[in-house]
Amino acid sequence: MENPAREIESVVRSLTQGSPDEQRNAIYRYYAPGAAFEHPFCRVPSFKGVHVPGIGNVDSRALIAAIYRWYKILSPGTRLSIDSCAHDPQTQTLYLSLTQTFSIRFLPFHRAPVRLTSVLHLAEAPPATPAAPSAAAAPAAASATGASSPGDGDDHATMVHPTPPPPYDAAQEKLHAVQEGAEPSYAAVTAGDASASPPRGKRRRSSSASASASGRAKTGAKPGAAGGEEERGKGQEKKAQRWVIEAQWDFYTAPDQARLVAGVSPASAVIGVLQLVSMAWCVAAAAAAERVLGMLRPVEAFVVAGWEYLRLVAHLLWNSALGEMRTRVEGSRGRRVKGSGKEKKAGGRI
Repeated sequence: MENPAREIESVVRSLTQGSPDEQRNAIYRYYAPGAAFEHPFCRVPSFKGVHVPGIGNVDSRALIAAIYRWYKILSPGTRLSIDSCAHDPQTQTLYLSLTQTFSIRFLPFHRAPVRLTSVLHLAEAPPATPAAPSAAAAPAAASATGASSPGDGDDHATMVHPTPPPPYDAAQEKLHAVQEGAEPSYAAVTAGDASASPPRGKRRRSSSASASASGRAKTGAKPGAAGGEEERGKGQEKKAQRWVIEAQWDFYTAPDQARLVAGVSPASAVIGVLQLVSMAWCVAAAAAAERVLGMLRPVEAFVVAGWEYLRLVAHLLWNSALGEMRTRVEGSRGRRVKGSGKEKKAGGRI
Protein backbone atom coordinates (compact mmCIF):
# COMPACT_ATOMS: atom_id res chain seq x y z
CA MET A 1 0.00 0.00 0.00
CA GLU A 2 1.37 3.38 -0.99
CA ASN A 3 -1.37 5.26 0.90
CA PRO A 4 -2.61 2.97 3.71
CA ALA A 5 -5.41 5.26 4.90
CA ARG A 6 -7.00 5.32 1.42
CA GLU A 7 -6.26 1.79 0.23
CA ILE A 8 -7.15 -0.13 3.40
CA GLU A 9 -10.89 -0.23 2.59
CA SER A 10 -10.34 -2.11 -0.66
CA VAL A 11 -7.95 -4.47 1.16
CA VAL A 12 -10.51 -5.22 3.89
CA ARG A 13 -13.26 -5.84 1.35
CA SER A 14 -11.04 -8.18 -0.63
CA LEU A 15 -10.31 -10.15 2.56
CA THR A 16 -13.89 -10.38 3.81
CA GLN A 17 -16.02 -10.27 0.65
CA GLY A 18 -13.69 -11.39 -2.16
CA SER A 19 -13.39 -14.73 -3.89
CA PRO A 20 -10.86 -17.32 -2.66
CA ASP A 21 -8.31 -16.12 -5.22
CA GLU A 22 -8.86 -12.49 -4.27
CA GLN A 23 -8.44 -13.34 -0.59
CA ARG A 24 -5.22 -15.21 -1.19
CA ASN A 25 -3.80 -12.53 -3.49
CA ALA A 26 -4.66 -9.79 -0.99
CA ILE A 27 -3.00 -11.65 1.89
CA TYR A 28 0.20 -12.43 0.01
CA ARG A 29 0.36 -8.89 -1.39
CA TYR A 30 -0.59 -6.76 1.60
CA TYR A 31 0.73 -8.91 4.50
CA ALA A 32 4.43 -9.16 5.30
CA PRO A 33 6.08 -12.60 5.40
CA GLY A 34 5.72 -13.87 8.96
CA ALA A 35 2.82 -11.54 9.81
CA ALA A 36 1.08 -12.04 13.17
CA PHE A 37 -2.70 -12.19 13.61
CA GLU A 38 -4.72 -12.05 16.83
CA HIS A 39 -8.48 -12.31 17.24
CA PRO A 40 -10.62 -13.04 20.33
CA PHE A 41 -11.32 -16.53 18.94
CA CYS A 42 -8.05 -17.39 17.17
CA ARG A 43 -4.40 -16.45 17.05
CA VAL A 44 -1.57 -16.91 14.54
CA PRO A 45 1.98 -16.39 15.86
CA SER A 46 4.65 -14.91 13.65
CA PHE A 47 6.79 -17.48 11.83
CA LYS A 48 8.29 -17.98 8.39
CA GLY A 49 10.53 -20.39 6.55
CA VAL A 50 8.96 -23.50 8.14
CA HIS A 51 9.34 -26.58 5.95
CA VAL A 52 6.22 -28.75 5.71
CA PRO A 53 6.68 -32.16 4.03
CA GLY A 54 4.73 -32.31 0.79
CA ILE A 55 4.06 -28.55 0.73
CA GLY A 56 7.42 -26.82 1.09
CA ASN A 57 8.38 -23.69 2.99
CA VAL A 58 5.42 -21.82 4.45
CA ASP A 59 4.94 -18.84 6.72
CA SER A 60 2.14 -17.51 8.90
CA ARG A 61 0.31 -16.02 5.92
CA ALA A 62 -0.85 -19.50 4.92
CA LEU A 63 -2.72 -19.83 8.24
CA ILE A 64 -4.15 -16.31 7.96
CA ALA A 65 -5.44 -17.18 4.49
CA ALA A 66 -7.12 -20.31 5.90
CA ILE A 67 -8.78 -18.25 8.66
CA TYR A 68 -10.20 -15.73 6.19
CA ARG A 69 -11.32 -18.55 3.90
CA TRP A 70 -13.26 -20.20 6.75
CA TYR A 71 -14.67 -16.79 7.70
CA LYS A 72 -16.05 -16.42 4.16
CA ILE A 73 -17.44 -19.99 4.18
CA LEU A 74 -19.24 -19.37 7.49
CA SER A 75 -20.72 -16.06 6.38
CA PRO A 76 -20.67 -15.60 2.60
CA GLY A 77 -22.96 -12.54 2.79
CA THR A 78 -21.04 -10.48 5.33
CA ARG A 79 -21.81 -6.77 5.16
CA LEU A 80 -19.07 -4.46 6.37
CA SER A 81 -18.38 -0.74 6.59
CA ILE A 82 -15.42 1.27 7.89
CA ASP A 83 -16.64 3.98 10.26
CA SER A 84 -13.27 5.67 10.82
CA CYS A 85 -9.63 5.26 9.92
CA ALA A 86 -6.56 6.90 11.45
CA HIS A 87 -2.92 6.47 10.46
CA ASP A 88 -0.09 7.29 12.87
CA PRO A 89 3.04 7.84 10.74
CA GLN A 90 5.31 7.99 13.80
CA THR A 91 4.62 4.39 14.86
CA GLN A 92 3.27 3.24 11.46
CA THR A 93 0.05 2.03 13.05
CA LEU A 94 -3.35 2.03 11.36
CA TYR A 95 -6.50 2.17 13.53
CA LEU A 96 -9.81 1.02 12.03
CA SER A 97 -13.30 1.18 13.51
CA LEU A 98 -15.60 -1.19 11.65
CA THR A 99 -19.22 -2.35 11.72
CA GLN A 100 -20.08 -5.71 10.25
CA THR A 101 -23.12 -7.95 10.03
CA PHE A 102 -22.05 -11.56 10.41
CA SER A 103 -24.59 -14.25 9.41
CA ILE A 104 -23.70 -17.94 9.74
CA ARG A 105 -25.07 -19.81 6.74
CA PHE A 106 -25.79 -22.98 8.76
CA LEU A 107 -28.09 -21.11 11.18
CA PRO A 108 -31.15 -19.71 9.37
CA PHE A 109 -31.94 -16.97 11.91
CA HIS A 110 -28.39 -16.03 12.85
CA ARG A 111 -27.62 -12.35 12.30
CA ALA A 112 -24.96 -10.56 14.34
CA PRO A 113 -24.41 -6.81 13.83
CA VAL A 114 -21.19 -6.17 15.74
CA ARG A 115 -18.56 -3.46 16.06
CA LEU A 116 -14.84 -4.03 16.27
CA THR A 117 -11.60 -2.11 16.37
CA SER A 118 -8.72 -3.38 14.28
CA VAL A 119 -5.15 -2.24 14.91
CA LEU A 120 -2.67 -2.83 12.08
CA HIS A 121 1.06 -2.44 12.51
CA LEU A 122 2.71 -1.58 9.19
CA ALA A 123 6.19 -2.26 7.91
CA GLU A 124 8.07 -1.27 4.79
CA ALA A 125 7.44 -3.70 1.97
CA PRO A 126 10.43 -5.78 0.85
CA PRO A 127 11.73 -5.03 -2.66
CA ALA A 128 9.80 -6.93 -5.29
CA THR A 129 11.77 -9.34 -7.47
CA PRO A 130 11.10 -9.05 -11.22
CA ALA A 131 9.12 -11.90 -12.66
CA ALA A 132 10.93 -14.33 -14.95
CA PRO A 133 9.79 -14.24 -18.60
CA SER A 134 7.61 -17.12 -19.71
CA ALA A 135 8.78 -19.78 -22.13
CA ALA A 136 6.41 -18.53 -24.84
CA ALA A 137 7.62 -14.95 -24.56
CA ALA A 138 11.32 -15.87 -24.67
CA PRO A 139 11.53 -16.78 -28.41
CA ALA A 140 9.56 -13.65 -29.34
CA ALA A 141 11.85 -11.43 -27.29
CA ALA A 142 14.88 -13.15 -28.78
CA SER A 143 13.63 -12.64 -32.32
CA ALA A 144 12.78 -8.99 -31.60
CA THR A 145 16.25 -8.25 -30.28
CA GLY A 146 18.10 -10.49 -32.71
CA ALA A 147 19.33 -12.83 -29.97
CA SER A 148 19.92 -16.47 -30.76
CA SER A 149 18.32 -19.05 -28.52
CA PRO A 150 20.14 -22.17 -27.31
CA GLY A 151 17.91 -24.40 -29.37
CA ASP A 152 18.75 -22.76 -32.70
CA GLY A 153 21.90 -24.81 -33.20
CA ASP A 154 24.23 -22.23 -31.67
CA ASP A 155 26.37 -23.79 -28.95
CA HIS A 156 27.79 -20.46 -27.82
CA ALA A 157 26.25 -18.01 -25.35
CA THR A 158 23.35 -15.81 -26.38
CA MET A 159 24.54 -13.10 -28.77
CA VAL A 160 22.71 -9.91 -29.75
CA HIS A 161 23.11 -8.64 -33.31
CA PRO A 162 22.31 -4.92 -33.46
CA THR A 163 20.23 -3.59 -36.33
CA PRO A 164 22.44 -1.71 -38.87
CA PRO A 165 21.79 2.07 -38.97
CA PRO A 166 19.96 3.51 -41.98
CA PRO A 167 22.14 5.07 -44.72
CA TYR A 168 22.87 8.78 -44.54
CA ASP A 169 20.68 10.78 -46.96
CA ALA A 170 22.05 14.29 -47.71
CA ALA A 171 19.02 15.26 -49.81
CA GLN A 172 16.63 14.59 -46.96
CA GLU A 173 18.83 16.61 -44.59
CA LYS A 174 18.90 19.55 -47.05
CA LEU A 175 15.12 19.41 -47.48
CA HIS A 176 14.67 19.37 -43.72
CA ALA A 177 16.99 22.41 -43.32
CA VAL A 178 15.07 24.37 -45.97
CA GLN A 179 11.73 23.55 -44.34
CA GLU A 180 13.11 24.68 -40.98
CA GLY A 181 14.37 27.94 -42.50
CA ALA A 182 17.98 27.17 -41.68
CA GLU A 183 19.07 27.27 -45.35
CA PRO A 184 17.70 29.40 -48.25
CA SER A 185 15.80 27.64 -50.97
CA TYR A 186 17.00 27.51 -54.61
CA ALA A 187 14.28 29.93 -55.74
CA ALA A 188 15.30 32.52 -53.13
CA VAL A 189 18.94 32.28 -54.14
CA THR A 190 18.22 32.77 -57.86
CA ALA A 191 15.89 35.70 -57.07
CA GLY A 192 18.65 37.39 -55.06
CA ASP A 193 16.51 37.77 -51.94
CA ALA A 194 18.78 39.05 -49.16
CA SER A 195 16.32 38.02 -46.47
CA ALA A 196 16.61 34.41 -47.52
CA SER A 197 19.59 34.02 -45.24
CA PRO A 198 18.30 33.08 -41.79
CA PRO A 199 19.44 34.83 -38.60
CA ARG A 200 22.70 33.75 -37.06
CA GLY A 201 21.12 32.32 -33.89
CA LYS A 202 18.49 30.44 -35.83
CA ARG A 203 21.17 29.15 -38.18
CA ARG A 204 23.19 27.92 -35.23
CA ARG A 205 20.20 26.22 -33.66
CA SER A 206 19.07 24.70 -36.90
CA SER A 207 22.57 23.52 -37.71
CA SER A 208 22.83 21.88 -34.34
CA ALA A 209 19.40 20.33 -34.87
CA SER A 210 20.45 19.05 -38.28
CA ALA A 211 23.70 17.72 -36.77
CA SER A 212 21.79 15.88 -34.11
CA ALA A 213 19.39 14.57 -36.76
CA SER A 214 22.30 13.36 -38.88
CA GLY A 215 23.85 11.79 -35.77
CA ARG A 216 20.63 9.96 -35.06
CA ALA A 217 20.47 8.85 -38.68
CA LYS A 218 24.01 7.48 -38.49
CA THR A 219 23.52 5.68 -35.18
CA GLY A 220 19.97 4.54 -35.86
CA ALA A 221 18.69 6.00 -32.57
CA LYS A 222 15.11 7.16 -32.33
CA PRO A 223 14.44 10.80 -31.38
CA GLY A 224 13.52 11.21 -27.70
CA ALA A 225 14.99 7.83 -26.71
CA ALA A 226 17.52 9.35 -24.29
CA GLY A 227 14.87 11.64 -22.80
CA GLY A 228 12.57 8.68 -22.30
CA GLU A 229 15.28 6.76 -20.49
CA GLU A 230 15.96 9.75 -18.23
CA GLU A 231 12.26 10.09 -17.44
CA ARG A 232 12.02 6.40 -16.63
CA GLY A 233 15.05 6.69 -14.35
CA LYS A 234 13.52 9.65 -12.53
CA GLY A 235 10.23 7.81 -12.20
CA GLN A 236 11.99 4.84 -10.61
CA GLU A 237 13.83 7.13 -8.18
CA LYS A 238 10.57 8.87 -7.19
CA LYS A 239 8.67 5.62 -6.80
CA ALA A 240 6.41 5.79 -3.76
CA GLN A 241 7.19 3.72 -0.71
CA ARG A 242 4.99 0.66 -0.16
CA TRP A 243 3.73 -0.62 3.19
CA VAL A 244 2.50 -4.05 4.23
CA ILE A 245 0.74 -5.36 7.34
CA GLU A 246 3.17 -6.85 9.85
CA ALA A 247 0.69 -7.54 12.68
CA GLN A 248 -3.09 -7.35 13.14
CA TRP A 249 -5.08 -7.21 16.37
CA ASP A 250 -8.92 -7.31 16.40
CA PHE A 251 -10.82 -6.18 19.50
CA TYR A 252 -14.50 -6.78 20.34
CA THR A 253 -16.55 -5.83 23.37
CA ALA A 254 -17.98 -8.68 25.49
CA PRO A 255 -21.59 -8.26 24.20
CA ASP A 256 -20.33 -8.18 20.62
CA GLN A 257 -18.35 -11.37 21.20
CA ALA A 258 -21.49 -13.11 22.51
CA ARG A 259 -23.54 -11.68 19.65
CA LEU A 260 -20.94 -12.83 17.13
CA VAL A 261 -21.31 -16.40 18.36
CA ALA A 262 -25.02 -16.60 19.20
CA GLY A 263 -26.41 -13.85 17.01
CA VAL A 264 -29.27 -11.65 18.26
CA SER A 265 -30.18 -13.72 21.33
CA PRO A 266 -30.63 -13.32 25.11
CA ALA A 267 -26.92 -14.05 25.54
CA SER A 268 -25.89 -10.49 24.70
CA ALA A 269 -28.71 -9.14 26.90
CA VAL A 270 -27.55 -11.32 29.81
CA ILE A 271 -23.98 -10.05 29.38
CA GLY A 272 -25.31 -6.49 29.32
CA VAL A 273 -27.17 -7.07 32.60
CA LEU A 274 -24.06 -8.61 34.16
CA GLN A 275 -22.05 -5.56 33.08
CA LEU A 276 -24.60 -3.28 34.76
CA VAL A 277 -24.39 -5.37 37.94
CA SER A 278 -20.60 -5.16 37.83
CA MET A 279 -20.83 -1.39 37.41
CA ALA A 280 -23.15 -1.12 40.45
CA TRP A 281 -20.75 -3.29 42.46
CA CYS A 282 -17.83 -1.01 41.55
CA VAL A 283 -19.78 2.07 42.68
CA ALA A 284 -20.81 0.47 45.98
CA ALA A 285 -17.29 -0.87 46.64
CA ALA A 286 -15.76 2.55 45.95
CA ALA A 287 -18.20 4.26 48.37
CA ALA A 288 -17.60 1.66 51.09
CA ALA A 289 -13.83 1.87 50.62
CA GLU A 290 -13.93 5.66 50.92
CA ARG A 291 -15.86 5.40 54.21
CA VAL A 292 -13.55 2.75 55.63
CA LEU A 293 -10.46 4.70 54.59
CA GLY A 294 -11.94 7.83 56.16
CA MET A 295 -12.29 5.97 59.46
CA LEU A 296 -8.78 4.55 59.20
CA ARG A 297 -7.06 7.82 58.34
CA PRO A 298 -6.34 8.72 62.01
CA VAL A 299 -5.13 5.19 62.65
CA GLU A 300 -3.05 5.40 59.50
CA ALA A 301 -1.45 8.64 60.69
CA PHE A 302 -0.70 7.06 64.09
CA VAL A 303 0.80 3.98 62.46
CA VAL A 304 2.95 6.11 60.16
CA ALA A 305 4.20 8.22 63.08
CA GLY A 306 4.98 5.10 65.14
CA TRP A 307 6.85 3.58 62.23
CA GLU A 308 8.95 6.70 61.83
CA TYR A 309 9.69 6.72 65.59
CA LEU A 310 10.81 3.09 65.47
CA ARG A 311 13.07 3.83 62.52
CA LEU A 312 14.65 6.73 64.42
CA VAL A 313 15.22 4.62 67.57
CA ALA A 314 16.73 1.80 65.52
CA HIS A 315 19.03 4.27 63.78
CA LEU A 316 20.22 5.70 67.13
CA LEU A 317 20.79 2.26 68.62
CA TRP A 318 22.74 1.19 65.58
CA ASN A 319 24.96 4.29 65.73
CA SER A 320 25.63 3.81 69.47
CA ALA A 321 26.50 0.16 68.95
CA LEU A 322 28.89 1.09 66.16
CA GLY A 323 30.53 3.75 68.38
CA GLU A 324 31.01 1.29 71.22
CA MET A 325 32.56 -1.25 68.86
CA ARG A 326 34.98 1.38 67.54
CA THR A 327 35.99 2.31 71.12
CA ARG A 328 36.73 -1.28 72.04
CA VAL A 329 38.75 -1.85 68.90
CA GLU A 330 40.81 1.27 69.47
CA GLY A 331 41.42 0.29 73.16
CA SER A 332 42.64 -3.16 72.20
CA ARG A 333 45.02 -1.63 69.68
CA GLY A 334 46.43 0.76 72.36
CA ARG A 335 47.05 -2.08 74.78
CA ARG A 336 48.89 -4.05 72.11
CA VAL A 337 51.13 -1.07 71.34
CA LYS A 338 51.99 -0.56 75.05
CA GLY A 339 52.81 -4.26 75.54
CA SER A 340 55.19 -4.26 72.60
CA GLY A 341 56.98 -1.15 74.03
CA LYS A 342 57.54 -2.80 77.43
CA GLU A 343 59.04 -5.88 75.80
CA LYS A 344 61.52 -3.72 73.88
CA LYS A 345 62.64 -1.98 77.10
CA ALA A 346 63.14 -5.27 78.95
CA GLY A 347 65.27 -6.64 76.15
CA GLY A 348 67.50 -3.55 76.23
CA ARG A 349 68.24 -3.95 79.96
CA ILE A 350 69.34 -7.53 79.59
